[in-house]
Amino acid sequence: MKTIARSIRGAARRLAHAAMNPLDPPIVVLVYHRVTTLELDPLGLAVRPERFREQMRLLAARSRTVRFETIGMEARGPAVAVTFDDGYADNWTEALPILEATGVPACFFVASGYVGGAREFWWDELEALLPADGPLPETFTPPPPTPSTKGGLARAPAPTRTAAERVALRSRLQKALRRLPPAPREALLDALAAWSGRGRSYRPAYRQLTLEELARLAACPLVTIGSHGVSHTSFAALDPAGRRAELAASKAALERWTGRAVTAFAYPFGERSDVPRGAADEAAAAGFAVVALNQPGQVRRGGDPRRVPRFVVRDWDASEFERRLDDFKIS
Repeated sequence: MKTIARSIRGAARRLAHAAMNPLDPPIVVLVYHRVTTLELDPLGLAVRPERFREQMRLLAARSRTVRFETIGMEARGPAVAVTFDDGYADNWTEALPILEATGVPACFFVASGYVGGAREFWWDELEALLPADGPLPETFTPPPPTPSTKGGLARAPAPTRTAAERVALRSRLQKALRRLPPAPREALLDALAAWSGRGRSYRPAYRQLTLEELARLAACPLVTIGSHGVSHTSFAALDPAGRRAELAASKAALERWTGRAVTAFAYPFGERSDVPRGAADEAAAAGFAVVALNQPGQVRRGGDPRRVPRFVVRDWDASEFERRLDDFKIS
């Protein structure tokens, strides 16, 4: 019954949005993460360069594109805005040349604590430390919980003999790591690295922007640099002081490195459970005028610029991208 009720509500919402569009055309904000070709991409973060080129060509040909930071100010629909989260190096090496060739502007939300560093994002490390195949111990027992882990994982040994068992454990660990502040998250990754015997490596295909690449990216007239926090920690895992520190430190670092004001912010992960009450006021107090979520929805007149919805784009060909784009306008 719940599924039927959700379907009915969804159909009603789509009809209402379709009826509103002629009177109040929406802005649709797209979110990407990577433009590259990966052998394994369990989280679906990568769009292949040839696919991204098709998507941007189609977007440039059939849509008006606007800069993300103008949403809630002068930008009005119908229009599309392009954003990127995290700060992978391929944003500079692969995505930017395609954006320049098609004339599409984009806002890049960068996690400042990873810029020019020597560690992968924790979700990439998790995949490397717990692969679906290859030698591993037969079970993994999570370390004892601490007060900051909010209970941690169940201490029962988890089997890791088969690919299915490893994928199941990886899913459990990903959910647990997402709920943790930085220090206990790093401790859990250290424990996993010691258990696996693989160590915490830094693979070139998963590196982030260097300081030089970030500065050159920011210098492009089509580009806006926004903040994605320091440590890419869900704001729900941080207390108010921790959230304020992430906002202030990331803004200061990115402005120092790029020489430009940083007034746009995207919550790490950005789903409803990642944005606690009061977070929008904290972002505004830190100097962020436009704030992105990772929740679907259109931007319409009178909307809150501190809670801008976005649609995630996957590795779709041009026809699928066009169909999805039309669907986003009424979803």
